[in-house]
Amino acid sequence: MRMALILILVFRIVFADGLRLDIGWNEEFERAAVWGAPVTVKDGVASFEARGEGGRWLHTTEPIWLGEYPRLQMRYRAVGIGRDGAIMSLRPGSVGPVTPGAANPENPFAKGMPIDAVGAAELEADGGWHVMEKDLTALLVNPRCDQITIALGAGARLDLDYIRFVGRRATELAQVEAGTMSQPLRGPASAFHAVDFQTRANTTARAALDEMGIESKSWLKQRVRNAGLPFETGPAWATTLRGREVLSVPVGAAASEVYLLVATRVAGAEFDPKRGPGDVERFVAEIEYGDGVVDQVFPYDIAAGEHRIADRKVAALVVPVRDAAVTNTPGAGKHPSAHGV
Repeated sequence: MRMALILILVFRIVFADGLRLDIGWNEEFERAAVWGAPVTVKDGVASFEARGEGGRWLHTTEPIWLGEYPRLQMRYRAVGIGRDGAIMSLRPGSVGPVTPGAANPENPFAKGMPIDAVGAAELEADGGWHVMEKDLTALLVNPRCDQITIALGAGARLDLDYIRFVGRRATELAQVEAGTMSQPLRGPASAFHAVDFQTRANTTARAALDEMGIESKSWLKQRVRNAGLPFETGPAWATTLRGREVLSVPVGAAASEVYLLVATRVAGAEFDPKRGPGDVERFVAEIEYGDGVVDQVFPYDIAAGEHRIADRKVAALVVPVRDAAVTNTPGAGKHPSAHGV
């Protein structure tokens, strides 16, 4: 028997709002301690107030992938900031080991960073609330940063409601590969058994795919076919790894293969399309058998004919299993050494 599973995976943290922004990093100021200098936070608003000779606040972050999320957004209120100097700067983040003083291209500190992301002259200093959006693409010399610095002159004050780094506006959604939808079944329909895990659904196909920039219309039917495999989808079939690094699906039957319908959105400099199929270790499937044996495998993209995890794609993956009853599958999630955001 063959098992057909429906699974939507998102290898990044998504902060969704009514606009369905593709947000790679978000700070809504629920705490102040991370800024390394006194900051007052009240009702989700952070107040940076410079006394004496001025103030400087540093926030070391998890990696912010500026290559994929180059648009800076912030809601602010400012007074006394003047017109000179940088209000916000970004420090580079390394994508590998760094040799101090080295001038090789992989060393981000040899590229003229940090960059001045926001100048004082770009902000309105009238004491009212404003929303700023700026595309940093032209300034970038490194694919990511890992520290934000706020700097103010004496007597200045800056209130922030949020800071976000979001993706570029999508001019078009990634389309499904038509050839994968029209292939004949890889065997009689009776040979496939759909595993129902709608109770584990935590989103809808439309919402999950739209957030990833993937055209969703093709996947909103009750049943779809991909790479010659029948998948039962329906309105509430999508589940993500957002907030749960591992997703376990009970099977409780013997099977020769397990198929997964997977959508992925992966951010990161090491996920460079020039390098080929990317880092397959971002996703590992764990098969637990009735006798207690557990196998770990990297899923195989059937249409592509290789082990791969492709960015902004929907793909049918196969997980081979041995001839025994499967208790749970997949123990699907990020590999411990993966770098998915």
